[in-house]
Order: sequence, then structure tokens, then C-alpha cells
Amino acid sequence: MYRYLSQTGASVVLFIFSCLIPSSILFLALQKPWKGRALSNQQVVPSVINGVITALYFILWGKGLKSCGPVRAILAEYSGAVLGVLSAALYGRRGHIWKKVGGLIAMLASFYFLSQGWAMATYSPFNILVQIQFFSLNL
Repeated sequence: MYRYLSQTGASVVLFIFSCLIPSSILFLALQKPWKGRALSNQQVVPSVINGVITALYFILWGKGLKSCGPVRAILAEYSGAVLGVLSAALYGRRGHIWKKVGGLIAMLASFYFLSQGWAMATYSPFNILVQIQFFSLNL
């Protein structure tokens, strides 16, 4: 997706729209919302507000992906989860604090590995081990 957006210069809004249309058609066919109970006026307004916020989120995420690249977009997307776990570890109940801290350390380690390029196959230590094994078999 990043490669397509950065190389072609396509519109982020049009790209996201074209990606979401097939899934929305599929969900309309599966869920059949017209057969259920109609929404009241009190339910329509929050649904519309939620839709606008979700659309804005998708557009901003696509713009961030196009301008910053996939690693930074992933890091920015999960920064709220990191802050939530950190907040829960510091201010939450003290019962399972080491599980929370362990999860936070694992998430921070994964962010570090992503930022070092381990998400790409050429920089992965597993790929390096496979190449070493492949070259040793050829000798």
C-alpha cells in the first residue's frame, strides 16, 4: 500500500474509498441492515458522528502513511496502546503489575526492531540465518 501511494502519487482519499467499498458491499450483503429494527433519532446522530470521526481517522492515517512510511505509521497507530499500558502499570491496580510491565517491554522491543528495519525481509535476523544456512549448503 505504501509503495503504491508513494510511487503513483494517488489520492489518499480515493485509495481508501476504493479499498472500503468492496468490504462495505460484502458487509451489507451479509448483515442485511434493512431487515432489522430501524434506528431511532437518538441513535442516528452518534452513528453519523462516529462515521465522520472514523473517516477522518482513515484519511489522516493514509496521509501519515504516505508522508512518513509504514514503520512510523505503525508506531503512531499503537502509541496509544503503549501509553495505556504504561498508565495502567503506574496508576492501576497493583495485582498483576509485572504482566503489564512485561507486555510493555515486549511492545517497546517490537517497536525498536521495527524502527531498525526488521520488518523488511533483508534486515531480519531470521533471513540472515537462512542465507547463512543456504550458503553453507552450497559450499
